[in-house]
Amino acid sequence: MEDIITAYRLFDREDKGYFTRPELEAVLKRFTGGSITEADLSQIMSMGGAPPKAEVSDGATQGTARPPEEPVISKQVFVSLFK
Repeated sequence: MEDIITAYRLFDREDKGYFTRPELEAVLKRFTGGSITEADLSQIMSMGGAPPKAEVSDGATQGTARPPEEPVISKQVFVSLFK
């Protein structure tokens, strides 16, 4: 399980709990020598979902960070792909 979390951190370097298509593309291009296709990226991202809602920091105050407006892959989804 620790290996899966380590792999996940390659994509989510800011520890947001999700990663976006540009983050996925950058890592995969680095590891494949640039041979990842748009179709491959779309297929991987289709496993994700909607971006998370605004974060709640203390149960009452909404966080200021705005999530992306595009589909994302959450840490939970990523881990479940390898179980």
